[in-house]
Order: sequence, then C-alpha cells, then structure tokens
Amino acid sequence: MRKISKQTVKVAFSQNDATVIPIDQRPTSCFAVLAGSEVGITGPTPTGRIRIQGAANEEDQARLAQILVSTAEHFTLLDTYLTSGIPYTIRCYSESARGGFAVGARVVAEDVVVDFFAGREPSPRFPTVVDQICSQLHRVFGGRIQVLNTHDF
Repeated sequence: MRKISKQTVKVAFSQNDATVIPIDQRPTSCFAVLAGSEVGITGPTPTGRIRIQGAANEEDQARLAQILVSTAEHFTLLDTYLTSGIPYTIRCYSESARGGFAVGARVVAEDVVVDFFAGREPSPRFPTVVDQICSQLHRVFGGRIQVLNTHDF
C-alpha cells in the first residue's frame, strides 16, 4: 500500500515570466502554443500550463472541475485524482492506467493552474483534448487566462 501525502507548499508566480496569450485571438490552436514548450531526448514532449488568475475560490474551482469532468467523460479519460500526489489538486485525468497523456488542475496561491502533459508516446487524442479544454476555459474565464512558460509552476 502506498501512502500519498499532499503537502502544503508556497509557490509564487512571476508576472515577468508569464506569456499572456488571449486564447480566442491565437493564430494557431492552444495545443500548438503549448506543444513547443519542451523537447525531450526522444522527440517533442508537449507540456504546458495555463494559469487562471484569481480562480482559487470555490465557485471558479467548481466551474473548472466541470470543464475537466465533461472533457474526461467525452474522451473516456481515467480519473487519477487519488494517485496524483500533487498538492491542492482539483481534478486530474490520464489517458490510461498505463500512462499516456495527463491533464489536471490545482490551486496555487490565489490562482488555479491547469497542467497538460503529453506523455512519453504521442497520442492522436491529446491535441483535441487540449483544444477542447482551452476553448471551454476561454468561454468561462476569458481574459483571466495566461499560458505560462515551462519553468513556471
């Protein structure tokens, strides 16, 4: 049996390190913006983070959770909340129990961060999942969204 502890950590955001990208005015899909953020040894491993400013309140967390739940249901993603090990996780989903891509959201200070991880092997569903989540985030949270650089938490 593995015990999972979710520890309290303090993380600060730097406004200088955030790249503000209005999702509704992007020249390419949100996936394309996030995909270029990191390259692994075996090829691209898209990762990305979106910060939603001031969304740590219960109402915004519930709205975000609904976006992730409906996306997970639509794409039959596996709920990995209990095994995430990330402090202050709101929701977390993976493509399968064996890995694949993962998406999740967590509270950081006064904000919420939505994380996207493409996994070790490319999945044709990942770009569609990211675009659906980004579209819904824009619809619900509008200008409060920032696409973060990879070194930001």
